[in-house]
Amino acid sequence: MNLEINDISITKADLLAFDGLSVSLKEQADNSEILILPNSAVQNHSLGVFTSETPTFYKLLKKEFADNSITLFENEGMEHMLDQRSYLVDLPVLFLDYGTQYLPKIIEFISAYLLVRYKYKMKKDTLDVRLNIIMEDKKNGHTTQIKYTGPASSLDTILSSISDKNK
Repeated sequence: MNLEINDISITKADLLAFDGLSVSLKEQADNSEILILPNSAVQNHSLGVFTSETPTFYKLLKKEFADNSITLFENEGMEHMLDQRSYLVDLPVLFLDYGTQYLPKIIEFISAYLLVRYKYKMKKDTLDVRLNIIMEDKKNGHTTQIKYTGPASSLDTILSSISDKNK
């Protein structure tokens, strides 16, 4: 298991400043509380590459968080999908606009999503995931990135690690 929790300098304003974004995407993303980012957005590339998990994940996330605004951060029709061909489930990159407020519910959603989608592997405790969550807390001006790679059954360690770091 590998868990990294770091302060980073990426903000929503930085994401909205990317070249080539449509005006409608910028407006929608600016008003969203949760963004699903292409993996490349965090690495400062303009090409949007999403994992093959993204469409299903996005659809179910919108259903679960119906009261919140969620945006797939890419110009329509410009997305590219990366097929997953390994045992590792590479989940979409999430950007949370209000710090850690949504984190417990997001982790709970991810665990439930994995249980439904990969029931057999979850029962046998053989499912590994890669997760990247970025949380911008505008009140204190900090952006925190959580990178986790490890067993899906250990996702709850993220919450306890965040609590320990904030002490």
